[in-house]
Amino acid sequence: MFNRKTDYALNKKDPNAIVYPDGQGGLIRLTKDSFASEEEFARWKEWSDACYHDIEKADHIYSNRAAPMENIPEEAAHSTEELLLDAELEEERELLRRALLAGLDSCLTRVQSRRVRLYYFHGMSEERIAELEGARQQSVSESLESARKKLKKFLEKHPV
Repeated sequence: MFNRKTDYALNKKDPNAIVYPDGQGGLIRLTKDSFASEEEFARWKEWSDACYHDIEKADHIYSNRAAPMENIPEEAAHSTEELLLDAELEEERELLRRALLAGLDSCLTRVQSRRVRLYYFHGMSEERIAELEGARQQSVSESLESARKKLKKFLEKHPV
């Protein structure tokens, strides 16, 4: 519903003045006499009307919890079915993540688990892992290969 006491409504209702609230909640009216010319008043009146209108529009969008469709990127405008499908896929991914983490903790050694996390989850190279651990790159590589085999067996036994 339109509120007749907003700054926009009060300013628009009085075409012969620019109306705005002061710090104590009272109203100030700037009339044509407050300006050097009628053209200057008209310019500032048009500006204040437009400014108050933009503020009013933004308040309505916020209070209505709506946004104009032209402001929503095309890729974000999914149907409800697509959103539900995305949620189901994300749940499935989360189950897989948990299964992989359970596999890391249950079938790998602590060293293998740490190396797998650094390599696959943090994107570190074998060389960088070896450098951090003070190990040889070849031993990191062999450890990761052994871990892959163990994880493959784990996932075969525990399908998600």
